[in-house]
Amino acid sequence: MTETERELDEMLKRGDCAFYPDQEVTTSVINNAIEQVQLGDIINIAFNWHRAVPHKMKPSMTIADSYGEIQTIHLIKRELVGK
Repeated sequence: MTETERELDEMLKRGDCAFYPDQEVTTSVINNAIEQVQLGDIINIAFNWHRAVPHKMKPSMTIADSYGEIQTIHLIKRELVGK
């Protein structure tokens, strides 16, 4: 039995779910989102903020509006729990 099959067998109650990476889908979603001007900024913010495990995320970041005004955004610590 594969690890994926074991994980799926462990899901017993409503709300249990599993996520598996799919590079083709990820690339398609990102490419479509980048084409939408209103999503481009948020994608760039997420890209610059994200750090792969075990590196810690930055506690704050700076962003600039279309007038060049810079603001510091302090991020709220949230934890994602799951498999």
